[in-house]
Amino acid sequence: MLADHNIVPNEAAVEASRRACAFNLFRRREAPDLFCAVPEDRVVPPFIAGEDWEFGGRIAADSREQPGFDGSIASRAARFNGFYLFQGWNHCK
Repeated sequence: MLADHNIVPNEAAVEASRRACAFNLFRRREAPDLFCAVPEDRVVPPFIAGEDWEFGGRIAADSREQPGFDGSIASRAARFNGFYLFQGWNHCK
């Protein structure tokens, strides 16, 4: 029997995979509401290096912990850019 190598995952499986992804968060020191989310399995972009950014923790793609973070959009953006920039609003005045 021949195996079918052209199996396409269903939408539920793709969404489950997105939810399982986790991101490292980096916060801009001079603009604490500006975040960069980088998938844990990706290289941190070069602009994050130096004193301008600080590590802000880890977040799951399906988390609601960080206002402004959208895991679905983060997963899509990371596929193309390697990271996801977003504005949080915990510290907004």
